[in-house]
Amino acid sequence: MKNLIALLALLLTITVSQPATAHSVHGDDTTSATTARFASLFQQAASNQPPIGGPFTLTDINGQTVTEKSLIGKHHLIFFGFSECKTECPVAMQQITRAYNQLIPEEQKQLQVVFISVDPKNDTLPVLKKFITAFNPAFTAWRGEKPEVDAITRNYLAYYAIKTDGKQQYQVNHSSYIYLMGPQGTYLTHFRGSDADATLLETLKSILKNTTK
Repeated sequence: MKNLIALLALLLTITVSQPATAHSVHGDDTTSATTARFASLFQQAASNQPPIGGPFTLTDINGQTVTEKSLIGKHHLIFFGFSECKTECPVAMQQITRAYNQLIPEEQKQLQVVFISVDPKNDTLPVLKKFITAFNPAFTAWRGEKPEVDAITRNYLAYYAIKTDGKQQYQVNHSSYIYLMGPQGTYLTHFRGSDADATLLETLKSILKNTTK
């Protein structure tokens, strides 16, 4: 029931709020499409079928293929963004880093932080490796081409849109949720914005203490 409430809250905020942006405030979801999407997801959640998560195929910063099976065995904190983001991404990654650094070594071993790029054009593996390891060498990042990114963002209810205007200005819009996945690869909860500072560490401590005994 707790997970169901969290899922419904996430679906509601995705539906009624403007997407968090990096360089632009314009999204491409129409009201009717968003309403239909919410209705479908609400039905799934109401039937206790968590709609967050699912199959994917991406590549990590070491050039290795990763799939949904790569989530098995550890808890994962997942954030979708891009390396040149100047607003949401640095804030979220700093929040994650602060929480991670306050975990004891045994707890850190049970948690993997993953940054997933929504900018296939510019976020090459070397770029992502430099970006993510600047926060912590233990963190990793994953990327894919557009069809692969579309698939995983759809499964995780994450929003992103890439646009160019008449002057070829490159714009990337994206949502800013931090997802916590369990060691079986299943969704546990999510965090967003300023809420993460207040609840992220407390939640991680509570969950990880049961896996380090």
